[in-house]
Parts: sequence; C-alpha cells; structure tokens
Amino acid sequence: MNPIPSLSPASPAGPSIAIGYIRVSTGRQGLSIEAQTSQLARAAEYEDLPAPEFFVDPATCGDLVFAKRPAGQRLIQRAREIFAQGGAVTVLVTKVDRFGRGTVSSTEEAVRTLHKFGVRIIFLDLRVDTRTPMGKAFMQIAAVFAELDLARIRERVTDAMAEKRSQRQL
Repeated sequence: MNPIPSLSPASPAGPSIAIGYIRVSTGRQGLSIEAQTSQLARAAEYEDLPAPEFFVDPATCGDLVFAKRPAGQRLIQRAREIFAQGGAVTVLVTKVDRFGRGTVSSTEEAVRTLHKFGVRIIFLDLRVDTRTPMGKAFMQIAAVFAELDLARIRERVTDAMAEKRSQRQL
C-alpha cells in the first residue's frame, strides 16, 4: 500500500481520532461486518492513526442518504464534536459503495458535509484522500460505478421476479 499524504496540520490543538465507517446491505452479512472492521483497523494502524471508533449501519441499503442513516448521523455528530474541540478526524471506509450507492450527488453531499469539519476521508479501495482534487475525482468516478451497480442489481431482481410471475411461481 502506498501511504496517503496527510493534508492535516502537523498537530491539531484538540484530539485526533480515526473513525471506521461500516455498512452492510442485509442482516445476513455479519461476516462482512467483521471483515470490514478488520480491514479498517489494519488501515488505521498503517496510517499511524489511533485505533478507530467504529460506526456500523447494519442491514442498510446503499441508496439511503448517508446523513439519514443512524450511524451516519452519529458519525457526523462525532466529527462536529471533535472539530469544535480543535481536533482532527480521519474517516476510513473500505469502499465508496459502503458510503453511498444511490446517487453520485448523495455521496458527494456526505463527503462535503464531513469536509466542513475538516474531516479527512480515505476510501481503502481507491487509496485516495478526498480533500485532494485527484482524490475527489476518483471518488466521483467510483460513485458513478457504485450507482450503476445498484441499478443493475435492481434490474436483475426485477427480471427474475417477472420470470417467476410468468411461470406462476409467485
């Protein structure tokens, strides 16, 4: 892994924390929660960050706006608290589609909201810092593909349901 250059001040006046954000689509993805937790903990160690606080949105669809998710709301509130204390926050996320999958604009809105509080966001799948122009561009491209993937999943489910209806299996 290549280190990501820090854009944070050398030493913030207040506390410096890491937050690991985890989202899974269904309750049957418990292993995915464990896998994401492990990845985020290793990333924090690699980035020389404190052990992360974890915010988990289980059984949460990716198209639900980040700020309306329970853990998303708590994460934003925690970032505000640390910002008010003069501290620094780094949010680690395994993949862009964990953060937002519904629309590119909702993902960007979540990033903009956190950037207001000086939050550094690292998407492990992209290895970018969203505060840089290149990082922002890569995040936007990844968000487009996450949105496309969600649309294709919905299309497959709709087609499968139509097929079952035509065979009177439903």
